[in-house]
This record gives sequence, C-alpha cells and structure tokens, in this order.
Amino acid sequence: MKVIFFANGAFSIPSLQSLVDSKFLVLSVVTNSDKLGGRGRKNLETDVSVFANTLNLPLIKTDNLNTQEFYSQIKSLEADVFIVISYRIIPKKVFLIPRYGTVNIHASILPNYRGAAPIQRSIMNGDNKLGLTSFIINDKIDSGKIINNLVYDINDKITYGKSHDELSKLSGPFLIESLRKLKSKSFLLSSDLEVSFANKVLKNEYKISLNNHSLKIHNQFRGLTPPGPYLLFNDNRVKLFDTYYYNINDNNLKIGEWIVIDEILVIGCKSGVLTSKMIQLAGRKIISIKDFSNMNHNIASIFN
Repeated sequence: MKVIFFANGAFSIPSLQSLVDSKFLVLSVVTNSDKLGGRGRKNLETDVSVFANTLNLPLIKTDNLNTQEFYSQIKSLEADVFIVISYRIIPKKVFLIPRYGTVNIHASILPNYRGAAPIQRSIMNGDNKLGLTSFIINDKIDSGKIINNLVYDINDKITYGKSHDELSKLSGPFLIESLRKLKSKSFLLSSDLEVSFANKVLKNEYKISLNNHSLKIHNQFRGLTPPGPYLLFNDNRVKLFDTYYYNINDNNLKIGEWIVIDEILVIGCKSGVLTSKMIQLAGRKIISIKDFSNMNHNIASIFN
C-alpha cells in the first residue's frame, strides 16, 4: 500500500519506523512548518520531521491544510491510505482523498475517552487499563469505523509519561496489523452507548488540592506527570514524584501537614495520606526526601 503519513509528535515515530520496515511505500510525511524558538531563536522542526529526515523520506511542511495547493499536491501522489497520528484535525476534503480512507491511531479503547487527553484522563480516573484504537476518520471527533484495538494493562504507580512511551512502542506493530485488516475490510463493532470523553487538560488542573482523598491526589500526580502538577509549600510551587497513597492516617496529620518516615515524605490529605520519594522545589532540581527533610524541620510549614 502507498501511504502518506501525517504527524508532529514523538508518539508517532515507532509507527513511521514500522511502516518503513514493513516495506510500505511512504510517499510523503506531512508535518507542521518549522518554528523559531529556544535560546538564540533557532529553527525548530517537529519530532517527526527530524526523524523522517534520518530515513530520507519526502517531507511536506505546512500549517494550513485548507489551501488548494496542498490539496492538489497530496491528491497527485495517489496514496492508497493516509495515516494520522499525534497530529491535528484533518479537513474533510483531505481525509476523503485516498481510496481506503484516512486511518487514525488513538490512545484509548474507543468509544471510551474520545478527545485530546485520553491517557491523562484514564490515569487520573484510576483506570487499570489503557489502549490503542485504529479507526477511519470521519467528520466527528474519534467516532469513525473501528478497525482494531489493543488493551494495555497498567498498575497504580505508572505515570502518564511512562504510559505514553509504552503505547508509542506498541503502536508500530499495531498500525501494521490494522492496515492489513483495513485492506481485507475487517472492522470491529462498537456501541455509542459506551462513549466517554477526554477533554484537554486545563492549566488550572495542575494546581493540586489536598482537600481530597489521597488516592485521587495520587492519580492526579500520575496522570499529569510530565510536566507534573504542583502543590504550594511556603507559597512556592513544588512538584512531587514517585507518589503513592494510603487510606489510613496513622499520624493524625491535618491537611497539608507533613513528616518524613524512612526517607519518605508523608502528607496529610482530607482522607488518608499521600507519600512521595522525590520532590522538586521551585526553580531547582529534583532531590531526595532526605535532602528536603534536612532543609525543612518545622512541621508548621505546610503544603497547600
């Protein structure tokens, strides 16, 4: 099959590598235009642009998919299928071009967690399974005909970052299997009765309140790391890493009060306690709780 690959983020790279390894003909990679940024205002490419160059794949860089010039250019390549991973919304006139349609890989078991933040929302909700779904794009968000899905079991400590990377690795062989199913017109049945949504994570969600059950707080830290949510400590932002929760508050800590036990930070919550093995103070590197304890001896200093 001849394919055109639409992508920006690093999540898509194993899928692109698998396409090349499986001898699919990648006619072009479509990605965002380079941006000026960083120190010295350097020219910054998307992750997939950098990777595509290492494979000597043709690149189309654009920030506007609605121009007649772009439409004519990709239509003239006569691809059998478009593949969209870690990208953005594709105009209808574009996704209807290839004869097999346009395939998207979404990081959930659709129709659960349609939307922008499926991995984060799954972990924040305390789910024990994540997944991948391949489907044919239509004019509704994440609601096209489902080709294939994959279930990925997780424990109650894994973070968004780790899950993102693991699902990214799995997406390569999963995409190849999905394209074979697509060619044989093998689709899965789904029900809109199971629909749930994964809205984009808002900036204010990164401020964590301890006025909750410790399990919910732990899941917020897992689901939002990286970049990591924060608490306030002496009116300064701090981030916690390698967190866990306990339902019982043996030391009768009030909300925000803390102690260190065996080099583990223990913080009182509305219900139960939150623990952490590493901490990052505002503007500093991540340090051990032992080092943090040596800096702060006064239990009157609280998290909030």
